[in-house]
Amino acid sequence: MEKGDYGLVKLEKAASLFDIIDNISDPLKVTVSEHPLHMEQLGQMFGFLLYMSEYQGKGPYNILSIPKVHDRAQVFVSCSLDGVRNPIYAGVIERWSSKTLEIPNLRCSSTTSLYILVENMGRVNYGPYIFDRKGILSPVQIDGITLHHWKMYPLSFNALDNLPKLQLITQMPDVKDSKVSIHGDSEKKLQELSLYSNGKSLHSANSASCEMVRHN
Repeated sequence: MEKGDYGLVKLEKAASLFDIIDNISDPLKVTVSEHPLHMEQLGQMFGFLLYMSEYQGKGPYNILSIPKVHDRAQVFVSCSLDGVRNPIYAGVIERWSSKTLEIPNLRCSSTTSLYILVENMGRVNYGPYIFDRKGILSPVQIDGITLHHWKMYPLSFNALDNLPKLQLITQMPDVKDSKVSIHGDSEKKLQELSLYSNGKSLHSANSASCEMVRHN
């Protein structure tokens, strides 16, 4: 196996995740269900899964509870009449923390759309974790009331070169893409992979594509 010095990697492209949902999700794989399904039920083994549901906001804020999520859930909300554009980042719930999340009431004239972006951060698959399911594995509740009527978008970052040109990014999360390469005498032999991104290895000796999803 070959190792090389990639040097400074400049991220060449950027796009708001919610602006490119239709481009990076296969409409044939978008699933509607009364309750959240985990990745394996949707035929997805790695990457990100976006869950969407709606609720009626009350009071100054609402309490979101996801008792079991694997591995990391970023939460966004918007007024349903606004569609998927420009949702507001509300916070994060992680696998090893059972904390609830306080979501501000947007005072929508309609219902509030809830978006939960779940990241599969890698697998252990031994001992008690031999069947390490990914995604939302429990009911999702707002103020103690279980949410139903979910839509799930498996997200793929395999065709970023085909994205249309978009407006200037003013929000997160965003997706960034770049390529790295090594040549000639900069290569060395090694026994282990040396470059990882969120548990995903980059191992092509000629070129590798890197993607990341982030928020403020």
